[in-house]
Amino acid sequence: MNTHNLKIILIFILLFLIIILTGTLIFALNNKSFNFSFFKFEKEELIKTDSFDINSINAIDINTIHDVRFITTDEKEIEVKIFGSKNDKVDINLNNNILKINYNHHKVCFGFCFFNNYIEVHIPKNYNKDIDINTISGNIELDTFMASKLNLQTTSGEIKLGVFNKVNAVSVSGDIDIESVNIAEIKTTSGDININSINDSFELITTSGNIDINNIVLKKNSKIKTVSGDVVIKKKNDIYIESNTTSGDINIKNNNRLAETILNIKTVSGNINSD
Repeated sequence: MNTHNLKIILIFILLFLIIILTGTLIFALNNKSFNFSFFKFEKEELIKTDSFDINSINAIDINTIHDVRFITTDEKEIEVKIFGSKNDKVDINLNNNILKINYNHHKVCFGFCFFNNYIEVHIPKNYNKDIDINTISGNIELDTFMASKLNLQTTSGEIKLGVFNKVNAVSVSGDIDIESVNIAEIKTTSGDININSINDSFELITTSGNIDINNIVLKKNSKIKTVSGDVVIKKKNDIYIESNTTSGDINIKNNNRLAETILNIKTVSGNINSD
């Protein structure tokens, strides 16, 4: 490469850096949530709290980019706590018996920055209505309580649940861990699905994530579908597993072809194992 061409390339690189830095400066001047630092640690603080009578709420709807934690209590009120920075925008309102929580305050940071913003909900153990949670990069963690149905969605966060009746969960890259569930419809792309106990029926779909179930008691026909993920079932009731794989191995023990309940498992390259 001659000197002339090298100068031209360096000029283009310099212009590109000037454009990026100028845009960054303009954004910083117009956005209070912008942080430029080589190292920044921001400790969370309680910035908002509110309480609601459990009898006034028929559903809870949460929309956020942060972590969501549900902690069970013996109280008769639902208490919402928001941890973040004092200038964060938070919206908590009760309308038509639906408790809506919106916390999507974005923080743009250059350098090494650490933020720990989250929503914490203290919920009575006897709460038996629906819950909807939608988060982008946040984790979802719920203790055991009597919710009728959980609708959960996250992009890169993980989902950890206790014992619930019905769970509808979607995750792209995060794992999903459930202690026990009766009815489940779960989809992941690269995240694993780990369930200790399923007691009714389910549909589990994943692309490259593995599926591991400790104990199954099926009452209705169910399905498992993966592309490259493995499927492991350690214990099951008297059912028939109808399995199909393209290049994976199949090892199924105690498989009753005459059973009334059927579990259909399909994989492309994943292995299927069941005791």
